[in-house]
Amino acid sequence: MDNPKTRVQLPFALKDGVIKHIDEVENGLKCGCICPKCKNDLIARNKGKIRTHHFAHTDNADCRGAVETAIHQAAKQIICSSTEIATPEFKINSRIKEEISSSLLDSFRRYSDLNLSYETVEEEKAVRDYRVDVALFKNEKPIFVEITVTHKTPKHKILNFLDNEDLLFEIDLRKWINKNFSKKDFKEAVLNSSDNRKWLVTPKKESSNGTSGISNNPSELKVTNSFWYLKDGDDFKSDFEQALKECAPLKKENAQLFLSDIEKLQKALDLDWRINRVKLLRAKSYKKILELNKLISENKFNASYLKPYISNVWIMEEHSHIWQYHLVRHFFASDNLVDSFYLDNVISWLSKNYSVLPFIKRLNNLNVYNQWNSKKFQQLMERVIKIKMPSAPILPSYFTVSANYLNALVKDGFLSRKLSRYTVKKPLWTSRSQ
Repeated sequence: MDNPKTRVQLPFALKDGVIKHIDEVENGLKCGCICPKCKNDLIARNKGKIRTHHFAHTDNADCRGAVETAIHQAAKQIICSSTEIATPEFKINSRIKEEISSSLLDSFRRYSDLNLSYETVEEEKAVRDYRVDVALFKNEKPIFVEITVTHKTPKHKILNFLDNEDLLFEIDLRKWINKNFSKKDFKEAVLNSSDNRKWLVTPKKESSNGTSGISNNPSELKVTNSFWYLKDGDDFKSDFEQALKECAPLKKENAQLFLSDIEKLQKALDLDWRINRVKLLRAKSYKKILELNKLISENKFNASYLKPYISNVWIMEEHSHIWQYHLVRHFFASDNLVDSFYLDNVISWLSKNYSVLPFIKRLNNLNVYNQWNSKKFQQLMERVIKIKMPSAPILPSYFTVSANYLNALVKDGFLSRKLSRYTVKKPLWTSRSQ
């Protein structure tokens, strides 16, 4: 059992549904407070001059997570009771900065490092398949805030908000878990500190009329919540060194190139890399996405068929919305509309019209399947890339992207499949006039 003297001391408690700091209540049982986590009675210890003021459970229980829950709820309450909050400074790496326009950078900086006023606020706001800690509203477009106390905001949640053009920043309060503090200092950290917050999804350029170019209405721009099966943040150096030895049966130049590209592939599978790549592709495709959004707003295209989170979509050199839109237009809205088609037709069309990352091309052109024992290759790929490979090992390619996209449409009931043949069940265009 934990020694009570070594436990992190509880700085906040609930009283009549409101979070109270230890110095805001009466001493002892007269405080009338309960634990934000377990909802059991607390005793206030706030009269001493030597020991840190804190709440304690009346039964001396070890309520794991109570401090984290209390800090999280206190931060939300502070934001909800205020009308102004400091936004993070906008930061962007030099590679992406070179690729986007100065006007887009200016619009990013418009939200950077300022005291943002808001008129209304909503706690635990439901946004598509997620809940956001706090939503701030002024005019029409909300700004979402995530509060981190234990775990950082999940990457799949960030990607969902990124593709829907939402504004989202994170306030990191993890260092306050093991810290004694006053309510004044904590409030300052939540509302005004500049070193504990960052943009997770940055604002994009606004149109000339001052409104957002891409709709934030979930009914207009629906996205799926499927995601990649990956491990994040592992050290692969030893795996690469061992893999290089195991590549000996290959021709030397192929072995070196293969392992070099595998290393690039692992970097590409990293979630932070992919988030930056989505930002880059979105910026480069900005005008095309605006045109697509116009078709969506005029009910000439059903945005439910844009699948930004299908597996391996990151290998494409074009934003997923663009090539998926043109694929749909080619196969489902042409003059020679057919009710069914084959996977090979889609692979052929995609490879002729859009490129994949260069190192992906090289990996697929090395023909390693014919040079290496299939089982050994599969085991190596599972260890180095940290992906559970299918029975027939497949590197990311036009085949995997095409199959994953079509199968996502099958799952949503818009196509049916029999082997590699797909049949249209519902029109993918809301209007055939285009």
